[in-house]
Amino acid sequence: MVTLLDFEFIKEFLYFISCSSLQDGPSEKEVLAFALSKGISKHELGYIEILLYEAQFTTKKPLQIEGHFVSLSPGKITAIGQKSVNSDSDNVISL
Repeated sequence: MVTLLDFEFIKEFLYFISCSSLQDGPSEKEVLAFALSKGISKHELGYIEILLYEAQFTTKKPLQIEGHFVSLSPGKITAIGQKSVNSDSDNVISL
């Protein structure tokens, strides 16, 4: 099964993370509510969070246990992630 990444959601998600007032980033409940409001499933969100962590845009990686994601809280945005949020490069995020 091939799944396409929703780059518009990723851009909005990075902005959402950067606007979190919590010291450790948004809570799992906030993250899930945001993703669901944008039509992103919990499973898709898990893969997006892994991608952002591996790209060093966020500080936490979700755990995957038997095909299910847990701890869907991306942590804080990194300097690299913040640079991407602040970029004015025609709404394109460089991964």
